[in-house]
Amino acid sequence: MISYISGLRREYHHIKTNREDSQGYEPAMVILHQGKKGKSFIIPIDSIWKYIDPINNQDAQPSDLEAFKDIVNRAMWYRKWAVVVSDRERAKLDLAACAFASALWNENKILPCTGYNLAKMIQMFDLEPSPQTAAQLLLFIQDGLDTLKDIPPLPPEEENIAGEITVWQGGQKIASKELTVKESDLIMEEQEA
Repeated sequence: MISYISGLRREYHHIKTNREDSQGYEPAMVILHQGKKGKSFIIPIDSIWKYIDPINNQDAQPSDLEAFKDIVNRAMWYRKWAVVVSDRERAKLDLAACAFASALWNENKILPCTGYNLAKMIQMFDLEPSPQTAAQLLLFIQDGLDTLKDIPPLPPEEENIAGEITVWQGGQKIASKELTVKESDLIMEEQEA
């Protein structure tokens, strides 16, 4: 199912994760804009709690404020010390998103990290930066959370056929066999190299 709102649409996919506690892929809501090809905002299933009604997630306030403080400090550090112009520009956009998130927190009690994510989506998709836009975006996300919760996890990945191995002796083929390798083995091999 794909839903649209002012050029935005929701899609549901299984995304690759690199977390140790993950089975490889997890359900996620992907928010896209028709006019902004190559840009998407992903909400993994374990982040659903961030987007529920603000009145219901106040118990997460202390940890969210601490994470938001880290975001602000990182943006301020980049703004001050970044050498590359693009890093300084990104830091300015991040600080603007932090200011927007703080306003949403003060006015509507939307957790600062959630407000920051909404502000980054507004920036990414060139939407009008207003509390009304943020509220519509939050409602758009909330409308799709039940569908996200209902997506079943992917079954464990089967072994993949990586190819065939052939043994040659003196230019003569001796044996040939299909070679199967699990994706996790390939990932471990890459990390060790």
